[in-house]
Amino acid sequence: MLDAYIPERCPTGRGGGLGGRVITLPDIAEHVVGEAGRRYGQERLAERRREQARVSV
Repeated sequence: MLDAYIPERCPTGRGGGLGGRVITLPDIAEHVVGEAGRRYGQERLAERRREQARVSV
């Protein structure tokens, strides 16, 4: 279990997990809040990716 999630250090929304398993923001949010948390995490990642796409164009 991650004690904290720091999005500035994980721009792709991924944090390291035990045994090399990648834990995404939706995974973490779902663990804490439930299915609504997963949807929130997916929306946040999509928003961040759209922002990055605009900057790189």
